[in-house]
Amino acid sequence: HLAPYVLHKNKIKIMIVLRRNPYDLISVYKNRKYSDKKIKENAGSEILGIIAHDAISKFQEKVFQINISRKTIQETVEKTVNLISSNKGNEEVDWLELVRKNNDLGKFFVD
Repeated sequence: HLAPYVLHKNKIKIMIVLRRNPYDLISVYKNRKYSDKKIKENAGSEILGIIAHDAISKFQEKVFQINISRKTIQETVEKTVNLISSNKGNEEVDWLELVRKNNDLGKFFVD
């Protein structure tokens, strides 16, 4: 997640940002014993697409997203390998619209 801040565009061929449904992330973070504040910060960052945005801003056409929410590890690996070999298969991810539709902005952004 630090790649946009420490790498130069000419040093990479492709960047893949793995994205996951923020509702799924809540249970992942709870299992990791994250504080409620950290859960909201991390899930909120995913909802807003902070890492994806920063990567795209710096690396433009070299950035691809994969929504891994409902994928097995094997499916994620296959998708990643295919994406690397073909430079095709970007998955546009918009969690903000999902959260807005569910009327859950307060769940993730309000204390």
